[in-house]
Amino acid sequence: MKRAFVAILLLTYAVSSFSQSSISEPLGSSARRDAARLAVEKAVRALEIGDAEGALDAAGEARALDGANADACYVRALAALRMKRPLGEPEGDLREALASGTFYRYSSDDAARLLAHILVRTKRYSEALTLIDRPSLAADSDALYLRIRALRFLGNEEEFLASADSGLERFPSDVRIVREVLGYAARAPRTEALSARIRLVEGRLGYYRYLDPELLLLLVPFRFSIPERRDTLLEYRALGRKNPQASVAALELGILDDSAASFEFFSFPEISWQDLRKLRGLLRDDTGRSAFSEAFGRYTGTVGYDGDGDGIYDTVTSYSQ
Repeated sequence: MKRAFVAILLLTYAVSSFSQSSISEPLGSSARRDAARLAVEKAVRALEIGDAEGALDAAGEARALDGANADACYVRALAALRMKRPLGEPEGDLREALASGTFYRYSSDDAARLLAHILVRTKRYSEALTLIDRPSLAADSDALYLRIRALRFLGNEEEFLASADSGLERFPSDVRIVREVLGYAARAPRTEALSARIRLVEGRLGYYRYLDPELLLLLVPFRFSIPERRDTLLEYRALGRKNPQASVAALELGILDDSAASFEFFSFPEISWQDLRKLRGLLRDDTGRSAFSEAFGRYTGTVGYDGDGDGIYDTVTSYSQ
C-alpha cells in the first residue's frame, strides 16, 4: 500500500512537472506583457507629477519587458520632450511605435500626431502633411492646426487659406490657427483674400482678447489708423502684457521714448535680431542711441535669428556680463 502511494505521488509530480514546463513560455510572455503595461502606468503617473526622468526610466523598463508595447515608446517620447532631449530621440521612439508596436493605452493616431509636431518643428513640412493625412484624424483640431502651419511654410497660399478657413469655422477657440493667419499675413503681400481673413479675426476680437491677449499685439499692424494701433497696443499693455515686439511697437507709436523703449527691450532674457535692428532704426536722436548702447552693453540673455518667421530661432547668440 505504501509503495502504491509513493508510485502515484511520483507519477503525479512527473505529470505536473511536464505540464508546467510545456506552458511556461506562454505564461512567461503573458506575465511580461502585463508587467510592461504596469510599468507604462508607472511612467504615466511619473509624468503627471512632473518626474520626466522617472517616466523615461519606467517606460524604458516597459520596453525591455515587452518590445512590442507601443505605449512604452510613446511615453518615452513624451518624457524626452519634457526633458528637452534632442528631438531625434523622441522621433525614433515614435517611429518605432508606429512601425511595429501594439497600443493599449494610447493609439497610433496619438503617435502620428506627436511625430507630426516634431516634423513641423524641424521644418519637414511635406512629411508632416503625409503623416497626418489619415481619415481617423480628419476631425482632429490638432491635426488641422499642424496642416495649416505646414502649408503656411510650404508657400501654398490657396491651400493654406482654405485650411485656415476650415479651422476658423470648425474650431473658433483654437487661437493657434488665428496666430498662423496673422503671422502669414504679416509677411505676405496684402491681398483682398488676406484682408478678408483679417477682418474676420477683428470681428471676433471681443472673444479672442480673452482667450489669448497676445492676439491684440499681433493685430496692431493691421489696424487702419495710427490712433487705432495705439489704442490696441495700450490695451495690450494695460493687461500687464509685455514682450520685445511690444516694446518696439511702443516706440514706433510714440507710447515710449527712445530711452524707455531701449531699457524695456533689453530687460527681456530672449530677443531677436530682427526686433533689435528695427528698434535701432527707430531711435530719434543721439540721446536715444546712447541709451540703446548702454542697455545693450549691459544685456544678459540670448539674441536669436529667425529667418522665416516661424518663431523658431535658426541661430542663437548668448550674452553675459
